[in-house]
Amino acid sequence: MEVKLLTIDVWDTILRRKCHPDAVKVHVSSHLLNNNFAIIRPEYRDSMKLFQERQATEGRIAANYLSSGMDDEYRQLEVYREWLQIVLSNKDSIDAITSTLEAVEIEQEKHVIYADPGIETFLTTYPCRDRVFVSDFYMSAQIITEFVKYAGLGHLVDRGYSSCDHYLNKRSGRFFRLVLEKENVDAGSTFHIGDNLHSDVRMPERHGLAAIAYQPKAESDLRATRKEEFDSRPGSVAKLFDKQRAPFLPSSGLSGTARQLYEYGEYCAPLVVGFMLFVMERAIRQEHEKIYFFTREGEFFKRVYDRLRALQPLGQLAPPSEILEVSRLATFSPSLRSFTPEELMRIWTLYSTQSVAALLKSMNIEGEGALIHLARHGIDEQESIQFPWLDQKVLNLFNDASFLNFLTVEVSEKKIALLQYLEQRGLSDLTQCAAVVDIGWRGTIQDNLSYLIPNCHFDGYYIGLNKFLNDQPSNTSKTAFGPDLNSSESEHCADLFAAVAPLEMLCNSSFGSVIGYNVGKGRACAERIVDDAENNVVDRYVTHFQRGVVESAERLSEIIRVHAISSVELRPMGIQIWESIIRKPNSAVVHAYFQLNHNEQFGVGGFSDKSGPISLWRWCKALLLPSGLRNLIRALEGTGWPEGYLQRRNILFLWSVVSLSRRWKNRFNGQGKS
Repeated sequence: MEVKLLTIDVWDTILRRKCHPDAVKVHVSSHLLNNNFAIIRPEYRDSMKLFQERQATEGRIAANYLSSGMDDEYRQLEVYREWLQIVLSNKDSIDAITSTLEAVEIEQEKHVIYADPGIETFLTTYPCRDRVFVSDFYMSAQIITEFVKYAGLGHLVDRGYSSCDHYLNKRSGRFFRLVLEKENVDAGSTFHIGDNLHSDVRMPERHGLAAIAYQPKAESDLRATRKEEFDSRPGSVAKLFDKQRAPFLPSSGLSGTARQLYEYGEYCAPLVVGFMLFVMERAIRQEHEKIYFFTREGEFFKRVYDRLRALQPLGQLAPPSEILEVSRLATFSPSLRSFTPEELMRIWTLYSTQSVAALLKSMNIEGEGALIHLARHGIDEQESIQFPWLDQKVLNLFNDASFLNFLTVEVSEKKIALLQYLEQRGLSDLTQCAAVVDIGWRGTIQDNLSYLIPNCHFDGYYIGLNKFLNDQPSNTSKTAFGPDLNSSESEHCADLFAAVAPLEMLCNSSFGSVIGYNVGKGRACAERIVDDAENNVVDRYVTHFQRGVVESAERLSEIIRVHAISSVELRPMGIQIWESIIRKPNSAVVHAYFQLNHNEQFGVGGFSDKSGPISLWRWCKALLLPSGLRNLIRALEGTGWPEGYLQRRNILFLWSVVSLSRRWKNRFNGQGKS
C-alpha cells in the first residue's frame, strides 16, 4: 500500500518512562502535600491518599463526558480544579496552585521520559508522506509535542493529536475518524503503529486503517516490571533500592576492612537518606527557611542532606542547611531557669543515680570551685547517689545561698556566651521559628534551646525518639523518621533504644564535642574537646562507612525522584536497617565498636571505654554454665553492650580458645610449637 499518513502512538511507542505512569501523578500529589500542607484537609495528608482522590476525580469527569455523548476523557487542568476543591480546606488559591501543579507535572514527565531505543529504526521500514502522533492522554497535543522534542525525536514526528483536546479516544475508535477528517486522507492510505492491541490494532483496523503492534520484548518487560513495582508499593521499595544497587568499583582504592565498611555504608544508606528526605519534607511543609544540624552527628547528616539537596529528589530545592555547634554539656546549665531540685529533675530523670561531681560536670562547672561548698555539707563528690533529689545532703546543698551564688556566677557567663553565639547564627527572641536536626533520642538539646529562647518555636527532626521523661517546653515540637515511643504505633520498637551507641558511632564526626563558648573580639566561638582515642575509631573505620552512605545518595536520590518515593515508604526499610545494626552487626563495625572511647561527659561525667576487657571470670561463667552466655549478655546490656555485639565478640573469643587448644594439642603430639 502507498502510505500517505503514518499515525503513531506516543506512550510506550515513541516515548518510554523510567517508572509506572501513575508515579508521575504521585509526584504531583507529594508536591501538593509538601507545599500546601496547612490547607490540605487532615484526611488527605498523605501523598497516596491524594493520588487516589485524583484518580477518583478523573473517573468522575470521564464518566460525565461519556454520559454526554463524548468519550470517557478528561483534561489535566479540569481534574486539578475539581480535585483541589475536594482536598483543600481553603479554596482561595486554587487557580495559583493549579498553574503550579501543571508546571510540576510537565517537569516530572520530562525527568522520567526517554526515547524508545528502537523506534527510529522501526519507523524507517514504513516510508510515508507524513507522520502525526495520535495519543490517548490528558495533556494537550502541544504539550505532547514538547515531550517528543525534549526526548530528541522531533525529527520523526513534530505534530499530532491528543484525545483530551477533542474528548474522543482510540479506545472507542472515534478518534481515528476525526484524525482522518483533519488530515484529509482516507483510511486505506493510512497506517497506524502502537503498543496496545485493542486501541492501536483492533480499533484502527475496524475503521479501515492498516495497523501493527509495536511491542519490543525488552521494553515491554520493563514496563510490566514497573507496573508490578508500583502495584506492590510500599513493599517493593526495598527491592527497588536493592536491585539498583551500584556495583562496588575496585578503582576506589578500598580493600579489606575499609571496603567492607564502605559497602556496609551503601547497605545502610536508605536509613540516612530516608531520614534526610523526611527532614526535607517536614521543613518544606512547615515553611522553614533554614535547617540547623546539631553537632556531632549532624555534621554527617548535613553532608548527606546537602548532597541530596543539590540533586532535588523532591523535584524542588529544599531549605539550605547550617551547622549549629551545640551539645547537652554546653547548653544544659545556661538553660536552667533556677537551681532548684525541681529544675534539676530535667537531668535526674535521665540519670537517677549520679555523683555530685558528675552533676557539676554535666553543668559544665569545674568541681574544684565547688569543693568548699561540698565539704561544708559533708558530701563526697565521687559518691554515686541514688535519687539525688531525695538525699538530704544534696537538698541542703541546693538550699545554700553561698553555693547558689557560686552557681549563678559560673552559669551566667556561659549563658551570655551561648546566647551571643546563637544570635550570630540567626537564633534569638526575634526568631519566630527554627528547624533543628539531631540523631535523637529525647531531644534534650532542643529542650535547652527552647528554654533559652522562649519566643522561638523549635521544630525538631530525629531518626528516633525515646519516651519523654520531662515535660516538653510549650514552644517545641518533635517528630521522628523512625520509631517514636511517645506514640503507641512504635511501642514494638522500644528495644531499639536499649543500645544506641553503635548507631551514634557510625554517625559520629572527628571534630570533637562542644564544651562551651569563648567570647573574643566581639564574637562568640564554640570550644570543642577532641579525643584522640575516639577519633582513632572515626578515622580508621567510620569515615569509610560514611563515604559509602554519602556516595550512595546520588543513586538513591534518582530512584526517589523517578518513582516518587516518600519518607513514609522508606520508614519500614530504615527501621529494618536500624535493627540489623543493633542485632546483626557487621563484623567490621563490631571491631570498631570495641575500640570506642565513647563520650559520656554529660550525665556520667567522663568517657566510656568500650575497649576494656570483659573479666576472665565472666567469660568462664559464660562458657561453663548452660545459660551463662545469656545471663552475661543480659547483665551487660544494661551497661551499653548491645546483644548482637556481645554475641559476635563471644564468637571471636570462642574461636581464639579453640585455636589455642589446637596449638597446644599439636605441641603435645610433637607436631608443632606453641
